[in-house]
Amino acid sequence: MGLACPEPQSPPPPSPVLAKPRQSCATDPASVTMRSSIIPFTPVTTTLLALATYITITTLLLVVHFIPPRNIPSDTHQSEAKISVIDAWHDLQHITGDWGYHPYNSHANDRVKEYLVRRVNEIIEANRVGTENGTFEGVAVETEVIDDLQSNVTFAQEVKGGSTYFEGTNLLVIVRGTETGRDDLGAVLVNAHYDSVSTGYGATDDGTAVVSVLQLISYFTNPTTPLEKRPKRDIMFLLNNGEEDYLNGARAFAVSPWGKIPKLFYNLEGAGAGGRSTLFRSTDTEVTAFYQKNVKRPFGLSVSADGFKKGLIRSQTDYKVFTEDLGMRGLDVAFWKPRSRYHTEDDDVKHTSRESLWHMLGGAIQAVEGMASNTATEFEQGFEVGGTDSVWFDLFGRAFVLFKLHTLFAISVSLLVATPLIIFGTMYLLHRENKLYMFSNSTYNGKSTNGWKGFFVYPAAFILSTSSVVTTAYLFVKVNPMVVYGNLYVVITCFLSEWFIVAWVVCKIGQWWRASALTRGYTFGWMWLGWWGILAYFAYLEDRKGVSSGYFVLFYYCGVFLAYWIGLLEQFALPAKDVLSPTGTYRTLSPSEHSSGYNEGSRLFPAASTYESERRASTTPGEDDSAPPSENTPLIANSRRSSNNSSTRGRRPWPRTFRRYVDHDEDSDNAAGNDSDSSEGETAVKRSGVYKYEQRWSRDMPTGWGTWVVQWLVSVPVQIVVAGEIGLLLGEALGMTGADGSDILTVYLGIAFCSILYLLPLLPFLHRITHHLAYLTIFLFFTTLIYNLTAFPFTPSARLKIYFQQSYDLSTGENLVSLVGVEEYVRLVIEELPSAYGMEVKCGEDWARRGLYRCSWKGLPPQVVKEKAYGEWVGYRVSRTEKMGGARIEVFGRETRNCKVLFEGKGVDGLKVEGGLRRDGEEKPTQSVSTAAPMATGVRGGEEGWKAQEKEGEDAVIGLPPPPPKKRIGFQDRSPVYPGGTTELRLWNREWERGWGVDVTWNTTRPALEEGEDEIKGKVVCMWADVNERGLVPAWDEVLAFVPAWAVPSKLADGLVEGWWRFQV
Repeated sequence: MGLACPEPQSPPPPSPVLAKPRQSCATDPASVTMRSSIIPFTPVTTTLLALATYITITTLLLVVHFIPPRNIPSDTHQSEAKISVIDAWHDLQHITGDWGYHPYNSHANDRVKEYLVRRVNEIIEANRVGTENGTFEGVAVETEVIDDLQSNVTFAQEVKGGSTYFEGTNLLVIVRGTETGRDDLGAVLVNAHYDSVSTGYGATDDGTAVVSVLQLISYFTNPTTPLEKRPKRDIMFLLNNGEEDYLNGARAFAVSPWGKIPKLFYNLEGAGAGGRSTLFRSTDTEVTAFYQKNVKRPFGLSVSADGFKKGLIRSQTDYKVFTEDLGMRGLDVAFWKPRSRYHTEDDDVKHTSRESLWHMLGGAIQAVEGMASNTATEFEQGFEVGGTDSVWFDLFGRAFVLFKLHTLFAISVSLLVATPLIIFGTMYLLHRENKLYMFSNSTYNGKSTNGWKGFFVYPAAFILSTSSVVTTAYLFVKVNPMVVYGNLYVVITCFLSEWFIVAWVVCKIGQWWRASALTRGYTFGWMWLGWWGILAYFAYLEDRKGVSSGYFVLFYYCGVFLAYWIGLLEQFALPAKDVLSPTGTYRTLSPSEHSSGYNEGSRLFPAASTYESERRASTTPGEDDSAPPSENTPLIANSRRSSNNSSTRGRRPWPRTFRRYVDHDEDSDNAAGNDSDSSEGETAVKRSGVYKYEQRWSRDMPTGWGTWVVQWLVSVPVQIVVAGEIGLLLGEALGMTGADGSDILTVYLGIAFCSILYLLPLLPFLHRITHHLAYLTIFLFFTTLIYNLTAFPFTPSARLKIYFQQSYDLSTGENLVSLVGVEEYVRLVIEELPSAYGMEVKCGEDWARRGLYRCSWKGLPPQVVKEKAYGEWVGYRVSRTEKMGGARIEVFGRETRNCKVLFEGKGVDGLKVEGGLRRDGEEKPTQSVSTAAPMATGVRGGEEGWKAQEKEGEDAVIGLPPPPPKKRIGFQDRSPVYPGGTTELRLWNREWERGWGVDVTWNTTRPALEEGEDEIKGKVVCMWADVNERGLVPAWDEVLAFVPAWAVPSKLADGLVEGWWRFQV
């Protein structure tokens, strides 16, 4: 409180000045009261708070993102629980190291299966569970092991025109629960696949999951577990084979007798190498609650689930089969980064860790235990009937937030309605009290409140900074489009620094041009309005499209609403615009003081009286302004040297340039105890509590008491945590997709969006950030910009994936080796290959992977079938059936169990597949098939291939094996034909040296066929994928040996080598 002063003797000026002096009487400098400021809103405090917040949160996010938790239990605890991380690690080393790549179509795959069967038996025996007739029974634990070699499936693929016939080799282990046998209580399925791709060791895809399942079996068969802690539901552990090719193993399980037993599932997958396993997808809120309540180190965002749901993520997991084909409810957990190691030789043990293994295993134990202990019958219904869509995200890998999507929608709608009422209601109250300084240029007695100052700072800063970042994204696409592949965080740093510096410069210019204490409030107002529109849009998506990733909008909206509301509430502390207190807090200035008031002018165009008063203050008494010049007279009048007054020497009432204004910014902070603007000299006493050239009435705003800090706390920390998690997820997910053919501009724009989102909460405070940080940011921006424009995109730790395939025309012996990828870099790789030197290399857009180029040349011939001529690798026979528009195609391949039939020109609308055909000589033919017309093409194959007698004018006869002794399980009643016709039929056999018989029909819907419509032609193709032995595919060996360190080969399709014959019938 200031001291009371007697009423002035002179008449009051025409208009009061909204100023609150540091001293109670202008004529008594001794009676000065300092205005308290607990947390001043100045550059130093603002910059320190911003740095502390962003550095702390960014560091924590990066630590959680890159480093898996190091919380492996002690050996004692592991022994008590009957688990062993060391055993699991050694199992992983054996699976990936002893036999190398182990795709379904390889002999190594058989060795892995044998190893897993042996390990399962060892684990059960170690837990003192006996065995009898294939069913294990111990004192209190009943376990069943099933080696399923009978489940077959024929289904239509999602690939256009595709159908598949597959024979499964799945391994199942069923651990009975304490309430087993209840019809109303389904089992819990835990799934992993033990096949790898043909070009990767499969350490994380899906070896880590497989060894985790082995330890889960040991954990849940622990005989020392008390009865009350044992699972109530049966637990079914599925190690399926064939996931890498169209999810074949899970589809075989779906049609098996055991496919209808489980109602809940926990799928373990891998799409990267190492790190933390993330919750990829969830069917519903109720199932996700098992993860939330039980997993101690949760990790995951529902944003990834939306990526799958909307088709942005093109790869799939067995989750798709369990939900769409079986209607089960469950969770999809997977490793997910980095994608450069996915499906390559870098997916090995040395690129993962025991900590990563335990993160998956530990989370699985906790979640599955929760599922198996729950006896609620609500989970017997499918998720589409009994479940609700969910929203989830973790907080620093320690806490897990989960709520229903409907709850998010309800909160969003409530806020959309209630918050505008609160805002406009507060504005009405301010207006009624005549204290609404925002949107007000009211003039009283010739003086304006200048309340519109700062209104346009936010839109200018946001539009210019965002446009600048988008322009840079386009620049990267044009100059160095793949730089993001191996330099993701350099690109992010470039976008962050660019957006910051452009926005900062615009905000500083706004303060320099028209300084305003309302800049922060106006910025929050603009943001509130923008986020209101975005929240309304996402509320529509939540209700109509089931999109859950918009939860971040809710947090941003709540933050800016509260901050904007606080900015409005601050104005209640101001005096009414037309009323000033005659004593105490406010005083009336004399006409001479009033004439020099700050509100009359601006930094660029101050009032004329201001020039006069300041000039007089800087002139010594008796000095004549019109004195003749001398050698001491400055060249520029009113310069700093013209003042002999010690109190004003070296000072100006304002910086003459923007640079001086910025450099001067921190030297004149209104810190506690010195809150006047030192640049104002003797006039500062009239502006105590006012920051620089902002409106005089702003001295009465409670900003110095920390309201701006409250605004910071509600609008910044939580928002950047949520945005940072999303940005890291999307950055890793998008950054390397250019190698898969994704639109690279979309990649950069997605990363730019996340970068802007991360810094956006800083914008209302940006005009108070010190120039030192800005200078550092400028340096950072130009450094990263130059690097991103000139750097080579790939590194040994982020190798470019190129896709290999070799095609062999068995009728001519001509082979083509193809590499598919980004054309510029594919050509660089080909230049390093000796066999391609001097050869004609043809490049063109690849039909299978859009956005990529296929470069082909005549390469080294494969030797996938030893001691056999290439013409004997594939045998086939095509014969007409008696029915018009029908044929039987029999296919046999050597040293492979994967072939396909391609139909050209037209698709077939009916098909049936018989597997397990044998070659002639192994079994006497007991059945023959005759054709109504001579064969259109002859028999192809070696001496031991199918034999056929083709006599001119006689029917062709072919020997076939008898039907299998047991009826195969899994032929579906629904049509296996792709809607509109199948043009590609893929065939898989569980045994080696076996073939397929395919009966097809076409144009069956036509009552009569015209000439030529009763014919069909195509290709019979067999594929080889086993390259563990050098020399089988010399072209692959060459690529692997000579590929540059910055590139790594991967598979393009099911087979690395394809050999084919043409047919017509």
